[in-house]
Amino acid sequence: MRSNLYVNVLNEPDVRIEEKPVEMEGWLVVNDLTPGKEYVVYRYNDHANYPTDSNFHESKFDSKHVFKAEKKIYKYKTEQIMSDSEAYFVAVPVQNKYI
Repeated sequence: MRSNLYVNVLNEPDVRIEEKPVEMEGWLVVNDLTPGKEYVVYRYNDHANYPTDSNFHESKFDSKHVFKAEKKIYKYKTEQIMSDSEAYFVAVPVQNKYI
């Protein structure tokens, strides 16, 4: 599913020059949904855990959020994201044997 991540900080601190990292609020907008169908958003805090074979349900994700689409677009408030960390999100249809 096509998704966009929006955060509340426009100018992230540059930690390479010793600016302090900040907590960011994130909103993930998931598009192209089928109303009535269930989906799951997986979060990965390390790019090494993001699957290269698209097998998201059996991957080493850090958190998941299951939802039932009411519209073609869904807006989800994520957990906090530190500006000096990684956060990757993917939304996929639910496969019941994994939820």
